[in-house]
Amino acid sequence: MSTHIESKKTDRQEPHGVSHESPQKRGGATLRWVLASLLGAGSAAGGGYLMYENVQLRNNQDDMERRLGDAHRSFQKEVDGVRGQLSDVVNLSDLDEAAEYVTPATVRVEGPLGLGSGVIITDRLGRMYILTNGHVTEGNSFERGDWNDFRDAVYKVTMYTGNDFKDGVSFDAAPVVQEDGTRAHSYSDKRDLAVLHIPPEIERKIIQGEIRVPAIHLWNHAEDKLRVGTPVIAVGNPFGERDHVSQGIISHTHASGGSLEPENVFVRTTAPINGGNSGGGLFAVVRESGELKVYLVGINTWGYRGGDGVSGSIDMRIVALEAESWGIPLVSEEVLKNYQEWWERDIKPRIQND
Repeated sequence: MSTHIESKKTDRQEPHGVSHESPQKRGGATLRWVLASLLGAGSAAGGGYLMYENVQLRNNQDDMERRLGDAHRSFQKEVDGVRGQLSDVVNLSDLDEAAEYVTPATVRVEGPLGLGSGVIITDRLGRMYILTNGHVTEGNSFERGDWNDFRDAVYKVTMYTGNDFKDGVSFDAAPVVQEDGTRAHSYSDKRDLAVLHIPPEIERKIIQGEIRVPAIHLWNHAEDKLRVGTPVIAVGNPFGERDHVSQGIISHTHASGGSLEPENVFVRTTAPINGGNSGGGLFAVVRESGELKVYLVGINTWGYRGGDGVSGSIDMRIVALEAESWGIPLVSEEVLKNYQEWWERDIKPRIQND
């Protein structure tokens, strides 16, 4: 008898939340979840790292731009400085222009015993004069009256056109006489300066432009220090030659006149000054902010015979002080005070000790 064994299928319910998968499969899912979590975290961390790198890169870029900007500004400042220095450099063409400008203000002053030079200046009251050396006019005048007196003296003054083949403008110029009857003149062993009148009809032609005479500007020692090496030109009539221009540099700014002219201070120059140059102007040629300027820095007075290139011109501070004593104001009261203090402090004690 056979025994039939019937197999019964039993439906078993797994608890809720329990996977039907085998332990191996469940382990794989867990591993995948962990890996996914790690990858997600890594991705977030990676994104944060990239953001940090971008911020750092921008900061570095901004810093680099600032440095480049600072370097560019510094370089541009240096370039502008060099350009400014170059724009203030005087060249040969500047000397041409300067000579052309000041030459019409230079005149020839002639007497029966010889000749010299002079320069036309305008005082602060608008009056025009001829400034020259005392030794040019001293004992060297033509007499036009019946009695021998300096108030009756005249000098033949000629203004040239720069062309030797054309006659210049000539006229008689009388000495300036002060209210007390004394002459605007200092002897050659003192300050060696003199001032002559310009006749009214000549002055009128100058004002109206019929005769071209430039405005002559005086060097202001109260504002700017005169320096050795500054280019200069000397204008005059050496040996009677018309409108002669020589060039050089300032070689000394406070040269003493010694026992010859103890009350004078000279600007020494390498520009040759010869007989006949006396009384003409020594002009500094400079550039200020790129603009050409020409200033009267001295009245040409002496030069060594056979020693061209060692010459002296009376310092404009001395000229201004002497002119003021004659009632001719050439500088402002403030500048005049500066010059007076300079004289009392630096020059007068030296004279008293000599």
